[in-house]
Amino acid sequence: MRSSQWLALGRALTLVAICASAALAVHYNAPSGGAFCGLDGGCESVRGAAYQLLGPQVRYIPAFGIVAYAGLLGLSFVTKTGFRHSAMLGGTIGLGLLMAQLRIGAFCYLCAIVDTAAILLAASAVALRRAENAESAGPSAATDADRAASQAPSKVTATDYLASWGWAGLALIAFATPFVWSEHKPAPPVPAAIQALYQPGKINVIEFADFQCPHCRRFHSVLKTVIADYRDKVHFERRHMPLSMHDLARPAARAAVCAAKFGKKEEAADWLFKNELEVDSPRKLGRAMKFPSLPYLACLEAPETDQIIDADMALIKSIGFVGLPTTYIGGKRFIGGRPEVELRAAFEKSKHGNDTSGIPAPAFVVFALAAAFGVGAFSWQRNTRPLS
Repeated sequence: MRSSQWLALGRALTLVAICASAALAVHYNAPSGGAFCGLDGGCESVRGAAYQLLGPQVRYIPAFGIVAYAGLLGLSFVTKTGFRHSAMLGGTIGLGLLMAQLRIGAFCYLCAIVDTAAILLAASAVALRRAENAESAGPSAATDADRAASQAPSKVTATDYLASWGWAGLALIAFATPFVWSEHKPAPPVPAAIQALYQPGKINVIEFADFQCPHCRRFHSVLKTVIADYRDKVHFERRHMPLSMHDLARPAARAAVCAAKFGKKEEAADWLFKNELEVDSPRKLGRAMKFPSLPYLACLEAPETDQIIDADMALIKSIGFVGLPTTYIGGKRFIGGRPEVELRAAFEKSKHGNDTSGIPAPAFVVFALAAAFGVGAFSWQRNTRPLS
């Protein structure tokens, strides 16, 4: 292969790495979205291990990959020497990161794509240097294939004439595709067990939460604000999913169930989410809400109270428990805390029915490939010139 072909291969590998890094960015910033990995896959296991080392800053790792590979692509148009050296360094880092996955004992396929691309980039950089040396040394150092190519009639190829702006356009498509797909992928159908809780003509909101879950506690105020703006247009039900790792979650859930029997379901939920939970929190709630002491305390200990909680837990497990909070808004499921603007969009969409439509994956792939082909073809046509 000629040096221009090895260079084009290296640039193509940067596009692959940019796309995979962008998909990782989608996951790292909203791991519960499930667009590429989900919470029970290897990507999340690797992210969790990195989180233990870096804390919240782990979400910037994919952004670093995007910037690094985009910079490497740009560098290939400025200095081949700098491109080769940077690619070699990136290959060393990629090999180290692949080894780190082996040590963790978890496999993130997106991470593996990014790291493997780095290793292949380093290999292409070595091949690029050898091809340049052979071409600069002249016919005596060239291989038989090189000499045959030099004697053949000159032919314009895409490796020579795909313009820098064409590669930049392809990089933009590679970067944007995962983000666009995560926003427009079809929502999974709402399970029949959840639909049975819906009321016709309402914006239906069903939330499964744990009062000790930090994500649930932060999300509560956001969801409450949006619901308040729609008032009687909303049918809202809070269901309980106290996790075994949270020793104060089930007592708090019992308190919420009992508060509902006294007509203060939402007031109690506000109190439990707002205040730091303690062993004595259920009793403090009773005093704060001014519940009759004996009936309230009896409710906290009643088997029927636990049965209500167990029924909620069985419901979410039967439809596939992934993470908390789990919130169904019309035809869409949200897992984890979500920004207010996203919730408002779901509320507005639910006013017109439980729409789960989106762009099917095959159609989206075809669209992205067509866009990439269009950019490449246009760049080729604009930069091809007859050879003298």
